[in-house]
Amino acid sequence: MLGKFFIFFTLITIAAVTTSAQPACVLECARESLSAGGCSSIDDFHCICSSGPFQEVARQCIKQRCNKLIQGLVLNAVA
Repeated sequence: MLGKFFIFFTLITIAAVTTSAQPACVLECARESLSAGGCSSIDDFHCICSSGPFQEVARQCIKQRCNKLIQGLVLNAVA
């Protein structure tokens, strides 16, 4: 599971760098999910990789706010 969420945030970075459509949506969702998961920052990989609440809130946010390309890149990587 830890490996999947490391990939998740690697893909966030790739999406932010390579896609101009809505790359910020994933980072915004990650930041907004921090409090739900009890995580201190987006750099707190241990917390975000082990916190089910963080992951669920981030996943739902990405489904609501991001375009289909970004959703596919991020959500399929952790499925």
